[in-house]
Amino acid sequence: MVVAVKSLSAEQKSNFKEYGKQFQSQLRTDFGISVLKEKRDHVKHIQKKLSVENLTNMDSEVFINLYKEMWASRMWHKKSWYAKNKLIAPNSMKKICLELKDLLYSKGRISERYDKINKNLKGFGPSIISEILWCMFPEKYCLWNTRSRYVLAEIGFGILPDKFYKYSIENGGEYFECIQALELIKKELEEYGVKDFVDLDTFFDFISYPQSSEDGVSYLIDDIIKDGCFLEKSELVTMIKILETKKNLILQGPPGTGKTWLAKRLAYALIGYKPDPGVTVVQFHPNFSYEDFVRGWRPVNNKGQNSLELVDGPFLNMIEDAKNYQDESNNKFVMVIEEINRGNPASIFGEMLTLLEADKRYPEEALLLSYPKSDDVDNDFVDDSVDDVDDGSVYIPENMYVIGTMNVADRSIAMMDLALRRRFGFYNLKPIFNKAWKDWVHNQCGIDIKTLDDIGKRLEELNHTIEQDTLLGPHFKVGHSYVTPNYEVDNPKEWFKQVVHSDIGPLLDEYWVEDPKKAKSEKDKLLRGFDS
Repeated sequence: MVVAVKSLSAEQKSNFKEYGKQFQSQLRTDFGISVLKEKRDHVKHIQKKLSVENLTNMDSEVFINLYKEMWASRMWHKKSWYAKNKLIAPNSMKKICLELKDLLYSKGRISERYDKINKNLKGFGPSIISEILWCMFPEKYCLWNTRSRYVLAEIGFGILPDKFYKYSIENGGEYFECIQALELIKKELEEYGVKDFVDLDTFFDFISYPQSSEDGVSYLIDDIIKDGCFLEKSELVTMIKILETKKNLILQGPPGTGKTWLAKRLAYALIGYKPDPGVTVVQFHPNFSYEDFVRGWRPVNNKGQNSLELVDGPFLNMIEDAKNYQDESNNKFVMVIEEINRGNPASIFGEMLTLLEADKRYPEEALLLSYPKSDDVDNDFVDDSVDDVDDGSVYIPENMYVIGTMNVADRSIAMMDLALRRRFGFYNLKPIFNKAWKDWVHNQCGIDIKTLDDIGKRLEELNHTIEQDTLLGPHFKVGHSYVTPNYEVDNPKEWFKQVVHSDIGPLLDEYWVEDPKKAKSEKDKLLRGFDS
């Protein structure tokens, strides 16, 4: 057996150091910490389930539950059915336990043990075998899956032969080559917190998201920053990661923090292109209903005859589009919901509320709609062998995502339903008056840095006052969008005065509606000495 590569070149080491710095920054975020914890918890859980004692007494029910918990089972909709009919039935539980014991606890070479279980157990492919080895001995064995191939194809620089990027590993020798190649990367990233293959898989998790575009057509994370986002790149990566894992994200923050602006661009970056027909934008409001959003009766006139017809709303239309493209490489669909808490989200989503959960994105989790159509049932697609009957029910596919925006300062909006909150990841946006903001406004709008420094300080002082007010607080701060024009400014001082009078001033009047003197005082502070 020939090892793919024995050492990294100077160029490879330099590139991995750059990626390591990005990873270290991302891992320090709360979400980065939670991602690593989730992986470690998964590893510990599988280790406990596959101990020698448990393998000795494992029955089919325990094994089926184990398989359902493994990441390798995610691609199968009927997990219990697959474990029972594709793993247990052709092998027997006794044989499965003996082979797993031999794989994990015998002293033969890993390549030989891999080949033995691969040959003797039907249905146990590379994703299952490598996950079991990775969980049981994360310091020795790597997880090898589609994501691993993708990352190495992007940043591996020939660490493995080309064939490894085109299909899954075929035998124990190839798995051993993967271990050795990834061991080189792991050692190179030790100073950035990568100690074992669990850490390395977390590194792959973050790095697998594209970081920039070169062809002028694609739209990726760097393009969000170029468009005028003042957040750190690591924060944007975290948001994309939440979307990938949770499927649903809400951007919340004070007025003027660019929630809708960012939501649309995160959608483009997730898909990879801008504009993209896979992105649909809707806005919730008090009169918006389930019938508007999912499906409802609508009056129609057919040849002079008035009648009612069931019409699908934007959410159900996107579900159908996403289902039709599940097997395509560029298959993501994103619905952006502005002001998601301005209507009644629980009522608007209806039974879709349950289906939003990331672990319910499969056909077997489908639910009947409140208004089913007679032509929903399509018996031509019934597969009796897997007991998967199409009865007109609906599920949300895995390639559909939801991004909502929420203004936390609007007193007219009730708190979100707790059940809905549990189904979304949340990210707080704050006013930003940093160097990135000043540089962008200076370069794009022609406002000098000194004036921007002054404006930033004045708004930060105002926001401090708002935050300290017991009737307001941090949710009511004034965001940077108020002072981020999208045009060239000829007279910066007159422009800022106009913004205070027409935009920020009325907002402060609303904040201190019962204390107009306070509102006037804060408006005067914003402009006091600004001409000098």
